[in-house]
Amino acid sequence: MTYLQKSPWIVHYNASSCNGCDIEILAALTPVFDVERFGIINTGNPSMRISLLCTGQWSTSRTRCP
Repeated sequence: MTYLQKSPWIVHYNASSCNGCDIEILAALTPVFDVERFGIINTGNPSMRISLLCTGQWSTSRTRCP
């Protein structure tokens, strides 16, 4: 991972999922998997994030502009 200049901080957005994906994402932050050792941090502040992680159903009707 030498090509990354900064640690990838993520913001998790739940787009009406069944919470199964949320459990898997938060389970990756536990000491069993410990993704924080790579610098991946789940932050709650959108201005500090590097990537946006969306879970749930996403359809084309959500991407259309009114």
